[in-house]
Amino acid sequence: MQFFSPQLSCPVEVPISTLTQQFSALIELLFRFLTEPKEVERFLTQLSDFATMNKISLGPLKNIVKSILLVPNGALKRNLSSEQVRADFIALGLSEEKASYFAEQWKVNSPTLTRLAVGQTLMINQLIDMEWKFGVTAGSSELEKVGSIFLQLKLVIKKGTQMENVYIARCGLWLGQNICLLLWLRYT
Repeated sequence: MQFFSPQLSCPVEVPISTLTQQFSALIELLFRFLTEPKEVERFLTQLSDFATMNKISLGPLKNIVKSILLVPNGALKRNLSSEQVRADFIALGLSEEKASYFAEQWKVNSPTLTRLAVGQTLMINQLIDMEWKFGVTAGSSELEKVGSIFLQLKLVIKKGTQMENVYIARCGLWLGQNICLLLWLRYT
């Protein structure tokens, strides 16, 4: 398997293999929730309606949903293809038909899920402000350091609800250029 550790396969295997023709409707419901994560109340209502309509107890259905949600989470972290996801589901005991259906849904929805995951990652350490100083050293106790190019950065980064100042000082032009490029790529 591509992303499950050995201890996860047993508890996930049993409930997933018990699903019948409701599988495709449940998977569509899950992917709708994953692509619209702010709609938690709507998802819970739809899940409750699904349980009632299919005469399934809500408690075990929630356990099945939790187990199935491990798959997209792990697949996103490891950038798995739809074929790798399908192979993992088959290894967990799901039928070829159901595994292929999930893989098809993964193929359709994974670009959106990846974009959402990247958006959440970038918002954790959001760059609010940046001050920089660029110059050449005029004097130093070491002869080789005189005339060196330097870059000093002060970054204001929003971490959750708090602001944090980060100070970076680098000597050598190529170091400064690389740091600016890395910061720009990471925080924009």
